[in-house]
Amino acid sequence: MMEIGILGGTFDPIHNGHLQLAQHAMEQFQLDKIWLMPSPNPPHKVGKKVTDYAMRAEMVELAISGFLHFERSDFENQRGGKSYTSDTLQALREQYPEIQFSFIMGADSLYEIETWHRPEVIFSLVRILVAMRDYQKEHRELSVQSKYLREKYLADIEFISYPRVDISSEQIRQLCIEKGSIASYVPAKVLEFIKQHHLYQ
Repeated sequence: MMEIGILGGTFDPIHNGHLQLAQHAMEQFQLDKIWLMPSPNPPHKVGKKVTDYAMRAEMVELAISGFLHFERSDFENQRGGKSYTSDTLQALREQYPEIQFSFIMGADSLYEIETWHRPEVIFSLVRILVAMRDYQKEHRELSVQSKYLREKYLADIEFISYPRVDISSEQIRQLCIEKGSIASYVPAKVLEFIKQHHLYQ
């Protein structure tokens, strides 16, 4: 059975940290492919300015052009409506019953996942691969949180070991506003696209 890792996100813009996380997840868990899935209508971004989907999707395509086993997935955009992870994963399972999916997320999402739409469905459908990185709010130990979720939802949770990248898409957008350099944080083709389309100014 083919095993595919899903890395979803707003990707506004996609950056090197996303790519490194995906690469380490693929190697550590011997995944066949990584699908990077831009979210067209992220529920947690309602009321916030988000770059047009077509541009964010194009940046993802440019970023992964050198990665043989990475693909951009427009699955959520084709479905339409709000991009609830539970609905997306359920639709993926129905459409691709022959594929085993793993869902890649940051540690922050592991703490917040019970606030997501139907978390019990998410845990029932996929293995969760968690990036071990700092979380800004007060919380219990990551091992305690994962144990709690495993016991409550029978969740399959594994941790990705990878060098932490101290940058976020939000910080990159702010650097662009401040006319700072983002060359070390995004692939060269993405940087060229941002400049060409005068994004984040």
